[in-house]
Amino acid sequence: MCSGVALQTAMDATDAERGRVSSRQSRRRSLKETIHVGRLAGLEGQIYEAERRALGADGVGEASVDDVHLATVALGRSLRAAHPV
Repeated sequence: MCSGVALQTAMDATDAERGRVSSRQSRRRSLKETIHVGRLAGLEGQIYEAERRALGADGVGEASVDDVHLATVALGRSLRAAHPV
């Protein structure tokens, strides 16, 4: 549920109409969608590209298709992963 609040907060701050949170268990694993809001169908390729850029660079990735602009931010390890309850 925490990722839903974070996603909605980020969407509100950027006036976005759609968004998603992806995570992975380790650096060797692929990202998997955790939650999304809005219609993302048809944007998969651009989403994956922006995520790859964020993971491989300075933590920020961008991509565009038509009038849709995507931005991704790699946040690193979560506190939950670092400190299991």
